[in-house]
Amino acid sequence: MEETKKNVSEPEKSKTGKAKKEDGFSLNKWYAAHKAEYKRISWPTRQEVVRQTVIVLVLCFVMGALIFGIDTGLTKGYDALMSLVAA
Repeated sequence: MEETKKNVSEPEKSKTGKAKKEDGFSLNKWYAAHKAEYKRISWPTRQEVVRQTVIVLVLCFVMGALIFGIDTGLTKGYDALMSLVAA
């Protein structure tokens, strides 16, 4: 007597002939979760965006000035040392 083994990798089929969804990935659940998450987003006001943009621009200017100052100082110091060695 030959027993038929059920192929584990094949999903079970319902009466309609379509494969049953297991508890894994479901596109509808995924979309619903993202839609619910999107509703919880707290968007910043125009005033907050302008304020944060100004802060970023000021910090970029300050950091640029700091890097420029350090680079200029190191270059002047290196040139001074090289002029002492060459003399």
